[in-house]
Amino acid sequence: MITLLNYWIALNLLFTPIAYLPASSDSNKFVVAQQKLTTTDVPDGAVDSFGRSISLSADGGTALIKVGWDDEKGDSSRFVYIFTRAADGTWTQSVKLTPEDETSKSDFGSSLSLSADGSAALIGDYIKDNALIFIHAADGTWKQQTELTAADGEGGEYFGGSVSLSADGGTALIGAVWDDEKGRHSGSAYVFTRESNGTWMQQAKLTAADGTTSAWFGNTLSLSADGRTALIGAEQAGAAYIFTHTPDGTWKQQAKLLAADGRYSNFFGSSVSLSADGKTALIGAYQAEGNDGSSGSAYVFIRDTDNSWTQKTKLIGSNDRYAARFGKTVFLSKDGRIALINGASVNPYIFTCSSDGFWSQQAQMITDDGNSLGDTLALSAKGNIALIKGFDRNKNRNAVYVFTDFVQPNSTPKP
Repeated sequence: MITLLNYWIALNLLFTPIAYLPASSDSNKFVVAQQKLTTTDVPDGAVDSFGRSISLSADGGTALIKVGWDDEKGDSSRFVYIFTRAADGTWTQSVKLTPEDETSKSDFGSSLSLSADGSAALIGDYIKDNALIFIHAADGTWKQQTELTAADGEGGEYFGGSVSLSADGGTALIGAVWDDEKGRHSGSAYVFTRESNGTWMQQAKLTAADGTTSAWFGNTLSLSADGRTALIGAEQAGAAYIFTHTPDGTWKQQAKLLAADGRYSNFFGSSVSLSADGKTALIGAYQAEGNDGSSGSAYVFIRDTDNSWTQKTKLIGSNDRYAARFGKTVFLSKDGRIALINGASVNPYIFTCSSDGFWSQQAQMITDDGNSLGDTLALSAKGNIALIKGFDRNKNRNAVYVFTDFVQPNSTPKP
């Protein structure tokens, strides 16, 4: 999922402790990108935000990719592109999505989420405090279906800075990290559901039971496939929260997750990802103690049969160095057994969970042209296709690199 902190940093130059088993690692394995995606709308050498946000359908066949600094509808306006993958694995830029009322005073695409089949897109704009639903119509075109806003929104709350869509595209979770419900910038998240007639209604507003000033609850979030379990980060508070949709139709906080070795300013909760069944949570803490000081780490939590949550593993990149910010962005596969994790100044890693529950580093992602990979990424449901933003030094512009079939046989449990 895309977090608001990515933009905040750019603008400013930006329980009880439990034992855990560290993941093993192998720093000698690398996976090389197979393709490089770029947009034809931004000329070489132009500063652009192509790839600042990315979302991938479950089968890895449809991708949403943000691009900025396009002047088509105003100075430096933003757009979102749809790329599709053909049977032979090649990708094509197919559609350019724009909001009906696009202006230069927006950040359309600041967060993105696709339904499992890639037919519905949820696109946030934290500057305009909204999120738009686009639908792939029967005639093959994409159309804006509706605009979602907070019922109690007053503006300036960064509503839309983080979004997540259920697998069927019928439930939307949207963060408002600067909402003041429990103190200035304590943060909140809103649940919207699609009615049988196609209209969208706000179902609930979620806040942390112990919400405090400047917690940034909702800076990142993730929904389970059925849209009934939500994982919501609060990085300034160093926590993540689990909410569930109960049989009586209400949403309730089920757990507050904390790192066993957490300390102030680790930014635990800066990125989160939930497995499809809502039973495995991956949480980044990019300032946590790793290999070299605050190089960063990520934590795996498992929901037990009594609905309590237990920290299973702490993941650390083998080649990380000081200030690598490993854990800046995290993604889990559908079954919760493949993890894609990266940092702000280190190439991403793939970790896998064996049949006995042991996590290990499988490989680090690299490009074949020597270019660096960034802190925005997306992973398909099976964990076999990944899109990762990078910077093409030769053309002085962003690109999105495609990785496929990087999980080794027998590295994950058999069905």
